[in-house]
Amino acid sequence: MRAMSGNPVVERRRWMGCAAPVVLIVVSVALTLAARGEGPFAGERGLTMWMHRNTPGPVDALGGLLNPLVTDLTAPLVFGVIGLLVWWRWGRYAATVLGLAGAFTALTRIGDLVERPRPTATGAWTDYHYGNGGYPSGHVVFTVLVLGTVVVLARRHSSPLVARRLAVVTVILSALTTWTRISSLAHWPLDVVWPWHPPPSAGWPTSSRDWIHSAPATRGCASSSACLPSQRWKPAPAGRWPTLP
Repeated sequence: MRAMSGNPVVERRRWMGCAAPVVLIVVSVALTLAARGEGPFAGERGLTMWMHRNTPGPVDALGGLLNPLVTDLTAPLVFGVIGLLVWWRWGRYAATVLGLAGAFTALTRIGDLVERPRPTATGAWTDYHYGNGGYPSGHVVFTVLVLGTVVVLARRHSSPLVARRLAVVTVILSALTTWTRISSLAHWPLDVVWPWHPPPSAGWPTSSRDWIHSAPATRGCASSSACLPSQRWKPAPAGRWPTLP
């Protein structure tokens, strides 16, 4: 058994690591139940119409550039490029984690959790058919989960500066995608809020596993001393997974 550290900060973080996924899952279930109603949830129609009418033109233009990158045809290509880059820079174990995230996003293409139609220009609730709206938004699921996984991996396999820059880019792209899916009348607000909850809860325990981050990732290192701490692998005692220094 792992010895208790006795450090209050470490213990607090450990409890947060256990509680956060549970809280996120509970919130996602509550959102799904709210979305199952016969019509928009309270406030959804007004918020959708306000965002549609008041979103600045440049924001809509950026959304128009990003949305085609996450269609049924282009999303696998984008994911493949990201996966190859992760494998090249951080090794096959990091690429495996990203592959699990990609498999999760594929579930949104099999079917919708809730059959919700797209909002119309007047905010009306129409009949649903697959491909016309749906809960949750596949665009937001892909952006949040795939890019978020890259950020988590970067924190362990790259420098703090690179990890911070990737985090900023991910938040901007995810927020932009979330906003424009509503402003373009592609989804209702609940459709794009849900993806921010289950993906982190699904990736939290997986990305925190020591064995995922402990694989050698020495590509581009002149020597073991020149590598980042996360790139230096240390053998573990018999019967245990290797851990990082």
